[in-house]
Amino acid sequence: MIVTIKVIILIITVGLVGSTSEPCNLENGIAGECSDIKKCPFQIGRLRVGAPVTTCENSSPHVCCPTSKSISEIKCEEWRQMLFAPYSFDQPGFGRIECAARAGVPLLISSGTDAVPFEYPHVVALGYGSDVEDLQFGCAATIISESYLLTAAHCVTHKLGKPSHAIIGERVLLSPYQKLIHIADHIIHPEYEPPRIYNDIAILRLSTQLSLDRYVLPACIPTPLKAPRANSSLEACGWGLQDDEAFPTNSILQVSNITTLGSRKCNKIYEDEPDKHVKYPEGLLKSQICATGEDAKICRSDSGGGVYVREQQCLFHVVGITSVESKQCGMESPSVYTNVASYQDWIESTVWGETPKPR
Repeated sequence: MIVTIKVIILIITVGLVGSTSEPCNLENGIAGECSDIKKCPFQIGRLRVGAPVTTCENSSPHVCCPTSKSISEIKCEEWRQMLFAPYSFDQPGFGRIECAARAGVPLLISSGTDAVPFEYPHVVALGYGSDVEDLQFGCAATIISESYLLTAAHCVTHKLGKPSHAIIGERVLLSPYQKLIHIADHIIHPEYEPPRIYNDIAILRLSTQLSLDRYVLPACIPTPLKAPRANSSLEACGWGLQDDEAFPTNSILQVSNITTLGSRKCNKIYEDEPDKHVKYPEGLLKSQICATGEDAKICRSDSGGGVYVREQQCLFHVVGITSVESKQCGMESPSVYTNVASYQDWIESTVWGETPKPR
């Protein structure tokens, strides 16, 4: 009798999961299982960021819910493990290393604060020009693997041309200690069509692989579940590299908190802009994020640079890419960022899978 009751409970529990137990595969090749979308937070998150949802053909209206981690999640775990080291030769176990960051994780960073050396080991400045002794700076980027950087597509179609070099591992621009690496390929999202600001995202391939450590460490690619919601606090950092300027506003990397705005509020702010019909005729989409801060030194961030969520003291997720810079600081003039989680599939296939032809 007791056995029968246990079997009935098991059957009811399985039924509540909403899964058909039918195997499936997501677009990025991850194995999954057909499930009611209400029981699949992953696909609900994709709806929220405007990413396509994979449905099950033979089990409609179910969706394909992943049963394993994505490649970007696996890689993020690799970066995380780099922040741990053996206690000592005669003591078993691992402990967190003292990474290059301010003591403790700050809940709020003062506006326009100088970054601690190597605090943001993923932030890169982009240099333009063929003469390494006379590079001009117009954009920034984020390290996302040993060989690839993430930036905005408009930084590749820049008035200065395509970025030629990445300045790695140094918070002070034009420092004698900075490391210059040549950029081999520029891969723009295939649906980027300027002057429209949609799909403003690009990937840059370095000519030389980076040696990763706590001082040069990629930022993680967020899943849709980690995409910021309204009123989220993000970390912005940059030198003040803007499209309309060839030289930075600050020589030392600046950092500040910015706050996200809801899409409805942001669309209302931008609806009366005179160039709306040219740049964003459909309004701002789920694949875009609005955010702003109060400090004039950093609230605009760097063109093409990232905004971040700090998971641990030294590990970050790049959740946005600066697409449209605010004209002035404050809640009435937010910047627009490309929502990185909306492009998880494209980033993974480009960086860790079949790479599209550069253009």
